[in-house]
Amino acid sequence: SFEVGLVLTACLGFFFSTFGITVQSLLQTQVDDAFRGRVSSFWGVFGIGGSALGAFLLGALAPQLGLSVVSVISGVVCIALCFPVSARILRPHRNRS
Repeated sequence: SFEVGLVLTACLGFFFSTFGITVQSLLQTQVDDAFRGRVSSFWGVFGIGGSALGAFLLGALAPQLGLSVVSVISGVVCIALCFPVSARILRPHRNRS
């Protein structure tokens, strides 16, 4: 229904904004001063360019495969990418000597 869609869209917008603010805050506080600009630009390229490329690919595949199939495939890819990224983030850092 329209009302449910409206509430879910508002929630999605809230969480997307919260994620973006959190990433930028962490980037500004955790990255060394000498690399902050490079890391910020790298984040911008992937954050903006990645979304545009993904939307283009999904839009190109949807007429051939159907929107529901493309949605399931993109969800599976996102979940599959979460595992190696999470493992890398949660892995304890080794001391380099």
